[in-house]
Amino acid sequence: SGELLEFIQKNNIKAILPYDSNLDLENFCKEHGIVYYSSSDKLKDELRDKTRIDEISRAIGLETIPGIPGIIDDFDYKDLITKFGLPLFLHFEEGAGGSGNRIVNSIKDFEKIKKEKSGKKLNVKKYFAGKSCCVDICVTANSVICGLLEEMVIGSPPINSNPTEYVGSSWFGNNYNHEFRKRIQDICVRLGDYLRTQGFIGVFHPDFLFGDNGEIFLTELNM
Repeated sequence: SGELLEFIQKNNIKAILPYDSNLDLENFCKEHGIVYYSSSDKLKDELRDKTRIDEISRAIGLETIPGIPGIIDDFDYKDLITKFGLPLFLHFEEGAGGSGNRIVNSIKDFEKIKKEKSGKKLNVKKYFAGKSCCVDICVTANSVICGLLEEMVIGSPPINSNPTEYVGSSWFGNNYNHEFRKRIQDICVRLGDYLRTQGFIGVFHPDFLFGDNGEIFLTELNM
């Protein structure tokens, strides 16, 4: 904290807008009279809970991928494939950058994951094949500021063998037309406005999944 304080004093910094906050940083700002433009970790944990993503989607008028939230131990493989078919998409509450997600094609895989993740919260979803993108967003008391549309590279062997994990991003040459960009921007503004009603102020980025027929789904919030 000595180096941080020296940097702040040298550059006459009166306020900070952190992307990823923590209690130590919050306390540091309080101690030194620095305005801290970010919500508490407690609120962020509540909002980025992946099992709440469908609730948030419906609140801003977005359709959702069919799924059921719950605890992995409570799900039965046969019931799930009857409802959603194969493959199943297991979207666990924990795990950044898609590292906690699993695609399941057999009862053997499901039971193995069920044992490894016993007690964990998740959304069990119908698998949807599409492209992933995100947008950096800043929510202030009076406005929602949206960055550029960012295409996400997911599961790209040999860089990463997990087909659901984030690898990198591209801001250029992704062939999104103006209409699509406008739709995403409108969704992002609605999302930012909604999060403000929940008490959120600060920077975050939502992940989206979209399909060939114009579908756009909100998949998680990163903050």
